[in-house]
Amino acid sequence: MHGLRRGSALSAAAILAAACASGPPAPEPGAAAAGAGSEAAAPPAEDAPDHQVFREGWSRQAATHDDMTRRIRESARQLEAQGGVPRVAFVDLRVPGSAREREALGGHGVLRLTAVCRDPAELPPARVYVQSGEGETWLRAIRGRLGQVPDSEAEILRVVGRARLDALYLMPLHLAARPGALVVDFAQGRRGFVLGELPVLPAEAGPALDPASAAAPDRAALEALIARELPEFASPEPPPAP
Repeated sequence: MHGLRRGSALSAAAILAAACASGPPAPEPGAAAAGAGSEAAAPPAEDAPDHQVFREGWSRQAATHDDMTRRIRESARQLEAQGGVPRVAFVDLRVPGSAREREALGGHGVLRLTAVCRDPAELPPARVYVQSGEGETWLRAIRGRLGQVPDSEAEILRVVGRARLDALYLMPLHLAARPGALVVDFAQGRRGFVLGELPVLPAEAGPALDPASAAAPDRAALEALIARELPEFASPEPPPAP
């Protein structure tokens, strides 16, 4: 879609810490990603003095369980001097590999959310949504799992906590290409936790993308994208024959 090759993805990280920074700029498709937290944060926003968004940029790399753990571990090392944080969250957007696949998915991509919280009651989140000129658009959950950070990840446990969520959501691509914010409300406590600012797709894609369909995407196409881009979430049951 508009030059995005199969496996293109946007990775962003949001960490409850000391400042609030703007989300990643719209980069060239397929550009190498910067490491989590590798850019300095912008000055703190008056309405969110305890929030920090780290920019990672575009990547065609995988977003496996181990990759997300590495990002969390690296951010924990950077944040340890602050004495710990109550939660961290990372997102990774996987987009269709062709116009035909985009059509079958009803104009959606798949957003991976990985969150670690000190308080397990915060997970799973109450909702994940986009705030934009269209109002609030809730993202439909596909599947996910709750787990725990293992004892071997001492830095994560010490700085953040043990409760972990890995989940997938349908992301309307037209919203990913227009101004807005990607936000999560945790089940308890924190509301309005900004994961990143939009747009995250190249600016030229926005006007050409029709609004995502309200209907469910083709299941076979959805499962094919998940199996290709996020295989650990692949469904053990094959989709029904058309």
